[in-house]
Amino acid sequence: MYRAGALYFNAQDSTIRDPAEGYRWLMRASLLDYPRAQEMLSGILADGVMVGARTVIAPDPVHADMWFRLAARSPFHDNPNIRYHIETPMDSTQINEAKKLVAAWHPLTLDQALAMEIDLPAVSATGARPWPPGLMGGVLDVFKQAGDNPEPWQRLPDFNKTDSVMAAITAIAEHCERSGQKGCGDFCRRRLGDIAPPVRPGGLPVGEMAKHLSENPSRSPVMSTRKEAATSEEAMQNWVICANRIADRP
Repeated sequence: MYRAGALYFNAQDSTIRDPAEGYRWLMRASLLDYPRAQEMLSGILADGVMVGARTVIAPDPVHADMWFRLAARSPFHDNPNIRYHIETPMDSTQINEAKKLVAAWHPLTLDQALAMEIDLPAVSATGARPWPPGLMGGVLDVFKQAGDNPEPWQRLPDFNKTDSVMAAITAIAEHCERSGQKGCGDFCRRRLGDIAPPVRPGGLPVGEMAKHLSENPSRSPVMSTRKEAATSEEAMQNWVICANRIADRP
């Protein structure tokens, strides 16, 4: 069960990767009290999982901590780095709730685990969302450290709304400029042209495009030649590569 779950998460073949199915198999193995599965499940619930720009598994710090504590009963899985990663953003109420869940937990039998219908954690429009993959090293920590009171440039945008992503990228560019990181600011502003809505759905005819570009020399040629709105995945990718630039030195 653990190997099936890990395969669904980590398979190089994209046609095999299926985080939802991987979660179900890891949960079954965890319910049978297999520490390796419990440890992996805790990491998944701590960060959540995205497929493209869609949240498949929402972060759940309380259950992440619960499963880690169960795994950590084994000396081979009591990893202080994982504990720090999970528990640092949690408050005392959440940690106490996780401890209560551990105290009340008991393993299932094989038949019980196989017979269970395992639902994914509910994803709500207003609940916590995973940080998209691709944020590099300490950059992710800089965004996470904002907690519940992020600055405008630290906010995770709604990747299904172009105006939300453009506002977030603009905020990062302004933050970089205030910090003396001109290269970061310029780079992020160029990304706006890659996700801005087309000047006209379907694109401009060649003659109108030449006139439009001559009348708007500061406007991105990418935006002027775009025929369709950027997809949520394109918007997310542009936000990620901009966000990574906050690590630039002034």
